[in-house]
Amino acid sequence: MSALAIAALTKSYTRHLLDGKRSVVLRNIDLALEPGTFTVINGPSGAGKSSLLRCIYRSALPDSGRIDLRTNGATVDIAAADERTVLRMRREHLAMTTQFLSVVPRVSALDLVRAQGVDRAGAVELLASLGLPPDLHGVPPATFSGGQRQMINLAIVLARSRPLLLLDEVTASLDPTRRNAVLQALLARKHAGVTMLGVFHDPPKMPGLVDRVLTLRDGTLHAA
Repeated sequence: MSALAIAALTKSYTRHLLDGKRSVVLRNIDLALEPGTFTVINGPSGAGKSSLLRCIYRSALPDSGRIDLRTNGATVDIAAADERTVLRMRREHLAMTTQFLSVVPRVSALDLVRAQGVDRAGAVELLASLGLPPDLHGVPPATFSGGQRQMINLAIVLARSRPLLLLDEVTASLDPTRRNAVLQALLARKHAGVTMLGVFHDPPKMPGLVDRVLTLRDGTLHAA
């Protein structure tokens, strides 16, 4: 049984600065994720990769189609679920990291991770595993570089321990050493049975991490 099954998913946007032109970014997307697997989606900028993740997370509402999330023996269609159900799915089953971190002023990186329900030791270990220097753990991320903010974004999501993770360009701003640290952390989650769907311009090369690479082009998915 798939952890996530998407059927005939379509999403379009109205371009208000282009005289209301309607742009279709996802066309009848079908996709199934098996439990404990890592699927990568790549493709050109503007192809709709992030839109697909946002539809699954329901921060964007699809025009049509189903997004069936398997939860404790039951299935929830995220595309049609009410807001209360969507929030419950996020609390219990689904997490997403975006390319940008909306920082809380004067709250340290360590406290942002601890706020997800982990103790201090666990938060320190998680931040260290992603490559954030210890002297920055007590510093608010508002002062961090783009790559360091990406690490905090991912740390927050990993601390939530959801069975399905949606990852949007989590290594885009990282140097090779920290990129490797992040991929090692994701590999550990995969070994723990977490299902992951990640958007990457360049699919990770780490052995054992990626099970499948798909390309999103002209609104449709293709085998890479």
